[in-house]
Amino acid sequence: MTRPVLKEWAKQKIKGEWPNILVASLIAGIITGISIPTGIHEYGEGMSVTTSIPIGFIFYFIEVGFIYFMINFINGKKPKFEDLFKYKDDFAKDLGTALLMYLFVCLFTLLLIIPGIIKGLAYSLVPYLLGDKKYKDLSPMEILKKSEEMMYGHKTDLFVLGLSFIGWYILSILTCGILFIWVIPYVQTATVKFLYDIKEDYEKSNGSLKDTLNDKAEEVKEAIEEKIDEKKEEVKKEVKKAKTKAKEKVEDAADKVIDKVDEI
Repeated sequence: MTRPVLKEWAKQKIKGEWPNILVASLIAGIITGISIPTGIHEYGEGMSVTTSIPIGFIFYFIEVGFIYFMINFINGKKPKFEDLFKYKDDFAKDLGTALLMYLFVCLFTLLLIIPGIIKGLAYSLVPYLLGDKKYKDLSPMEILKKSEEMMYGHKTDLFVLGLSFIGWYILSILTCGILFIWVIPYVQTATVKFLYDIKEDYEKSNGSLKDTLNDKAEEVKEAIEEKIDEKKEEVKKEVKKAKTKAKEKVEDAADKVIDKVDEI
């Protein structure tokens, strides 16, 4: 999907739904202290370092929840505000990953601003991976490496996508911030869709043999279970028919005996 097509898709997608996205974005932003309302964090985790406060690390699981709130929305599901707190049980892992990520970004930023931005862009898929069960066994360091691997060749595109919204930010400022109530959902939807598609495309083209075999095994298992259930139903029907026939024979035999007794 090209950038113009993606942005037009996002505009159409948020029609009638932008208030819910705005509220969810503001709730997540206020709690975490990360620049979620402006969507800056979506263009690279490192670009929000300077606007974060320590408490944001503690509640990083809410950012993960917000991402999946948005993913449910772009996939046509009805997102719920409870989704923001869905990953609270992963608090420790999310906290450790967030601390490690921001540490690396800060270290690269100390060298020069540009390396820090590049590293931040490379970590853009971290919350997407933390909320995906397929990656639950990965350590925080492995999560960071996997995000970098997935974002290879896409960091510039993400950065340019972020720059393409500057005009909307300027217009929002000129309207004393009023336009932000629509711009925030628009930016969030377009950016989450962009990153989600990168992750999905990577998984389709780089799926491991183990994952493929597991998926096939699961399909075979489901097919076998379905066949077993069908056979069970067939057997039940046959048993029922047999019982009915046996009952009829017994009744016929009983009637004949009764007739003989009456004749005597």
